[in-house]
Amino acid sequence: MKIKPEVSNVDSNLTYQIAAQVNNTVPIVASTTAETNVMVQDGTTIIIGGLRKDQKLKTVNKLPYWETFLLLARPLEIKAIR
Repeated sequence: MKIKPEVSNVDSNLTYQIAAQVNNTVPIVASTTAETNVMVQDGTTIIIGGLRKDQKLKTVNKLPYWETFLLLARPLEIKAIR
């Protein structure tokens, strides 16, 4: 038996202009696949694991032009890690 599981998600959207007043938006899909061949007896259950995606995003919001004053800028930064 040939098994090919897939995990998909929409990463972002791409918007482009078709005509003067007409925009089209299409999703950009990221997918992860694995492929394997297995031989099992009838009625046997198969479990395949390991298809996952870890993602870490780091965002830093700053006040414009304050990064030149390092001592004043650090306390005003807003950091977010997801």
